[in-house]
Amino acid sequence: MHLMPLWRETESRGNRRCVGGGGASGWLGFILVFSPIALVQPPQLGWFAGAPWLATLRKRLLGRAWILAIQGDPIFVVKGQFLLNSRCVQGLASEGPCQNLTCFPPDIRCFGTCDQGVVPVPLFWNESIVEQPVTFPKLQPRYSAFAQDFISASARRQQPFFLYYASHHTHYPQFGSQEYTGQSLRGPFGDALLEFDGSVGHLLQALRDAGVEKNTLVFFTADNGPETMRMSRGGSSGLLKCGKGTTYEGGMREPAVAYWPGHIAPGVTHELASTLDVLPTVAALAGVPLPNVTLDGYDLSPVLFGNGKSPRQTMFYYPPAPSELLGVFAVRYKKYKAHFFTQGAFHSGTTPDADCHGTALLTAHEPPLLFDLDSDPAENYNLLQGSSVAPDLLAVLKEVWLQKAQFDQQMAFGESQPGRGLEPAWEPCCSPQCQPKPSCCSCASP
Repeated sequence: MHLMPLWRETESRGNRRCVGGGGASGWLGFILVFSPIALVQPPQLGWFAGAPWLATLRKRLLGRAWILAIQGDPIFVVKGQFLLNSRCVQGLASEGPCQNLTCFPPDIRCFGTCDQGVVPVPLFWNESIVEQPVTFPKLQPRYSAFAQDFISASARRQQPFFLYYASHHTHYPQFGSQEYTGQSLRGPFGDALLEFDGSVGHLLQALRDAGVEKNTLVFFTADNGPETMRMSRGGSSGLLKCGKGTTYEGGMREPAVAYWPGHIAPGVTHELASTLDVLPTVAALAGVPLPNVTLDGYDLSPVLFGNGKSPRQTMFYYPPAPSELLGVFAVRYKKYKAHFFTQGAFHSGTTPDADCHGTALLTAHEPPLLFDLDSDPAENYNLLQGSSVAPDLLAVLKEVWLQKAQFDQQMAFGESQPGRGLEPAWEPCCSPQCQPKPSCCSCASP
């Protein structure tokens, strides 16, 4: 058995294609998959709950050592813990400057300003910087070649593998190779999306060519909703309300598909799921005990294999800056969602809905806003608006209050790592002793 989770940055619903070379035949599509928070890093970390568990996974499955690889955006990687093979760009979304770099051939500069006063974006091979700044038009082909070689080599050795493929597409700034530049009617965003679609197709073909397609679970999802403030460069949430940075559906509800020929029947499921459920599901399939930490995920094997319902009945929505005082902003219970607090986000600007904008201040709701997401996924019609409330809704209201109170009480907040400040000496530089930094951190690929 092999495992290959695929991760796409900053999802778009309104412009979504079927992944895998233009078609999704054989995939099980999830309609109700949620991120635990409406920004990038925490959802990805939630997949694994710490690097030591991956080392356990590598050693335990079938009594044989696994080969693991990470590719793309590692977010936070514990040095030396588990990565035997990795090719990645560290902090693409947050490190720059990118406006002086080429994003599309032959010489189209990256759009925007990115961060200033930090080192140029580096490309890593394991723990070594091989290029700084990265050549964006060559990045996705490099990733694809790395992943395909990894799959082929693992199959030749008959060795189980775990390939975590965290693509930068379609996060800002968009970029693309010569093959895809100018090929989409959707502009730079569409070109980046086409390239990612093609890369997934290449990975699936690599599984087939290596003869391991029917022994590999592929799971594809994303981290948060679209960054609508970028307008045509930021994607669309379709009928869902708002986008990235908010606890409305457009900020945290994600598309997801699972693929395992001969094991997972193609189709669509409306069972409730979260990216938090990936770790417990993978652990169950691999026969590996879960880490000794409190987890909010569930084993989704019954949903994947069509022999049961999702054990998940609730979903808790945290804002980008969680508060121990306020707790979760919203709770979903079965088909109902209650907003106890709402707040807009600048990431969700430029839409006609003023609730989405950064100028929409934090607002407490007592009683909470209550929506039936089965019939009103756009969160337009508050069920508690009016002088009388039906008894069945009163029962729902009581349940969501109870769920929020119990969850908030049990949640232990750790020390904020970003709150500890920045350390310029830790910024990756291919010439660590050079001066003046950050401008001297520049090395061409060999």
